Amino acid sequence: MCRVTVILHLKLEGDAAVNKLLDALSPLIAEGSIVVQGERAARVECLTDQERRLLNALTTCDTIAEASRQLCISVGTARKYLASIYRKLEVHSLHRAVAIAAQSGLLQPNGHFPLEETE
Repeated sequence: MCRVTVILHLKLEGDAAVNKLLDALSPLIAEGSIVVQGERAARVECLTDQERRLLNALTTCDTIAEASRQLCISVGTARKYLASIYRKLEVHSLHRAVAIAAQSGLLQPNGHFPLEETE
């Protein structure tokens, strides 16, 4: 197996071409074939436990309504959390949010995410 490392410094967050490239790479990022490191991945740490739970639930649920039922929250609350996730991660799609969270180790294959331990 050959490993190729490519470092891209993308500073044009609002650039349509950059967003198109990131959308195209999202499946490879989610499966771990491409590793993204940088400011966006670090922002995953800013997500609240509720936002993390919703993001995790949305990886296994078909709709936001199903995820909200699973978490025992209203659909309106789930939409508020999702908007906050998009804002914090600076993404415009669930696919990209999940890819960033998966790459950072937030999402686990068993459908659970690691919580920070509090003393």
